[in-house]
Amino acid sequence: MGTCTIGILSDVHYAGAAEQARGHDFELRAIPNPAVRKLAHLYRHYLWQRHPMRNNHLLDQFIGRGADFDYVVANGDYSCNTAFVGLSDDAACQSVLECVGKLRQRFGANLRVNCGDHELGKVPMFASSGGLRLASWRRGQEEVKLDPFWRLEIGSYVVLGFVSSLVALPAFAFAATAFRASGSVSRSTAATARVFCSIFRARERSVLSLLRLTTSSPLSGPCLPVRPSSRRSRGRSPR
Repeated sequence: MGTCTIGILSDVHYAGAAEQARGHDFELRAIPNPAVRKLAHLYRHYLWQRHPMRNNHLLDQFIGRGADFDYVVANGDYSCNTAFVGLSDDAACQSVLECVGKLRQRFGANLRVNCGDHELGKVPMFASSGGLRLASWRRGQEEVKLDPFWRLEIGSYVVLGFVSSLVALPAFAFAATAFRASGSVSRSTAATARVFCSIFRARERSVLSLLRLTTSSPLSGPCLPVRPSSRRSRGRSPR
């Protein structure tokens, strides 16, 4: 098998017009405690995402490198999630539709799209508002067409994509009140686990599982060459 290059982007944080209208301080306005609000301001100003609405150009840069990739995997967090409730918010949904639309227009059938926690809803770091919303899950399936599970075969390799937030749903219990009201998510999680366990065949030599990756920008780690090779363990040598 020859070399196959997979372009991976994650945490695009694309902001459409409606999300941009909410301003760069959307998170600060959700923090009632003035001391915590000041701490959050310092953190955002000096350490991470001083201008959360200014990332759109990074998506264009990634798309501009399209000729480098045989396949592209998009790992979620397409919007800024400015209401903290994912795709159930119209403004966030519009950002995701614009972002994913650009990717689909450029990469077509060679694109695989995952669902991130921004799409489902996410409690911000310094506040307690928002969280997972079942309406966001449904909207992602019906309107944005985000696949809950996909499989891509490349020679003897298999690339899998699924919603890790659902597989690890018990860990998100603090933010999953709306999800627990419906059994559909539990059934979806169980179905994913069954498919995952039964999917491999004897001829498949190795598996590359692509969950939601956490990177700082769409250009972090953009290339993943896939080729037959042996991998050494990075753990400590046995004594």
